[in-house]
Amino acid sequence: MMRKTLLTSMALAVGLMARGAFAADATGPFADLDNDGVFGPGDVSLTKALGNDGVFDSSRADAGYQPVDGKVDVVFPARYVSKKRVLVVKTNGDISVHGGLGAAGNGGVIVLLSTGGAVHVDGSLRLTTDSVLQLIGLGDVVVGDGVQLLAKSGDFSMVSIASQDGNVHIGSNVNIGAQGLVEITTGDQTGGVVEVGPGSRVASGGGSARLTAGNDVSLTGMKLSAQNVLIGSHASPRTGRAGAMGPGYTTVRSSLVKAPHGQVHIFADGDGGTIDVTKTALQAESRDQVTLDADIIVR
Repeated sequence: MMRKTLLTSMALAVGLMARGAFAADATGPFADLDNDGVFGPGDVSLTKALGNDGVFDSSRADAGYQPVDGKVDVVFPARYVSKKRVLVVKTNGDISVHGGLGAAGNGGVIVLLSTGGAVHVDGSLRLTTDSVLQLIGLGDVVVGDGVQLLAKSGDFSMVSIASQDGNVHIGSNVNIGAQGLVEITTGDQTGGVVEVGPGSRVASGGGSARLTAGNDVSLTGMKLSAQNVLIGSHASPRTGRAGAMGPGYTTVRSSLVKAPHGQVHIFADGDGGTIDVTKTALQAESRDQVTLDADIIVR
């Protein structure tokens, strides 16, 4: 059984902090030093900092910004498109996205990494790039209704939505797609729930899809397709009583899960782990490539 922590995603995000630059506009992103969500005295525009190399790191001085004690939130108040290849933000506070984001060009990358807070994307927005799109938080990661998260490269691309200690909530009618890996995860031992709302679509054109959580997984009325599909709830101490392990609960109701050239594996760890696939169609290369691994299975 595949298991993946957030550390790999974080390592990729940090490793990408050395490319590109993009122009600013009048409603550009800012460092919200008083954490009120509104640009005001004492807050710092990130137009110049991001314009230098496409990267902002709240722990480093850059173009008028100086590191401060306490959490630094980052706000994108409006649509913002990198004219180079990279848009990377790493901060210890929350990241709020109120407008669409883009990174143009071959190999384009968008990484929003909160090492101490949450990541929130408003509904009906479009975040697109060519190669890598990552939304990563220590706390909750929330994607509003009707959002499109797309990494469009025909060679290699990936979308990663991950929380180490919090929940991942994907709203209704959300479209998430890449040619390579698509993952929606919380920490195996410390993470919360993964939820995907009705009408949403998660697709990998030629790679794997992984939706796993340290707590419950709840997928309702959605479509999921990939070369191989892994869905599951880990039996973490967080889900048990008094630090005990498990049980895990994985719910995939009224949905379509397809891996026409590979396998579908669904699990719920721990004693009493439960899988509920009521009114869900599970399709793989062959019947024996669909596996349900739990003590209790509801169909």
